[in-house]
Amino acid sequence: RLAEGDARMLGRGGWGLTVADSLHPGYKNLASTAWVRQMGLSLTGYGETGGHESPAGTRRTFRTFVPDVRVVMPVKKGELAFTAGFKIERGTSWHTRVDSTFYAWDDTLTGNVQFEREGSVFKVPLGVSWRVTPMLAGAVSLNLERGSMRETMADYFNTPLSSAGVPTYRSVIAVAEDQFTGTSLTLGALLTPRTDLRLGVTWTGEHTVSATRKTEVGGVAERITNEFEITRPAELAVGVSAGLGGRWEAGADLRRQDWTRMVAPANWLAQPDWQDELVEEVEFGFGLERRRAN
Repeated sequence: RLAEGDARMLGRGGWGLTVADSLHPGYKNLASTAWVRQMGLSLTGYGETGGHESPAGTRRTFRTFVPDVRVVMPVKKGELAFTAGFKIERGTSWHTRVDSTFYAWDDTLTGNVQFEREGSVFKVPLGVSWRVTPMLAGAVSLNLERGSMRETMADYFNTPLSSAGVPTYRSVIAVAEDQFTGTSLTLGALLTPRTDLRLGVTWTGEHTVSATRKTEVGGVAERITNEFEITRPAELAVGVSAGLGGRWEAGADLRRQDWTRMVAPANWLAQPDWQDELVEEVEFGFGLERRRAN
């Protein structure tokens, strides 16, 4: 799986933590923006497909991440800059329908079960980067995380019918809506010991996301609101790039996040096979790039 980034980064294999280009900064590592000498705007969208296999089963997923908007404004050209943005972290929208048979007392009911899920979680990063020396730049970003997710599960009963021609049994619809809010902190650094060698690193600390869930059930009188928290594990990414002579350059990024350290509500962890889905996630990107001539 290629890490997210703009078209340039994806085209060369997914690496981008070591960009030190004043005309095309790398937002994967905000320390890259310290080299900027004029205001810049980036708008990126991308999609991905992937397979997942676990003891619980297999699935194929398709995702689209759009938009990713980033703005950088130099305060002191080539030395100090402010950044802001809007980034979709996760988004989903899908619908399933299964024809089903139900039994109630002596009646046999026919109908279907439908499930819908839609929503997104986004991040607003607000950061500052500073080129401490000609070879070293650092950055810090405060990330405001927000989002919502809505799930609807319904049992629709089509038969039997009453003498008036309407279903005898009332359909049941349950709607659950989650609202998420949280804050995280990301640190970044970029070292250029030589013009043809660069090292980059970013770290996002462990942080807690608070959620409020509102559940309503139609067909019966029920409305419940509860609150819970999710603690996401820390994320570390390192990158290196080096010139190969001429206009060719090679680079690689490695990102690690151990989801086995995630803290979630006890009833989530108690579900069969749920913890099997939590694994140590590792992403690696490697590739070559031929730079344009000056």
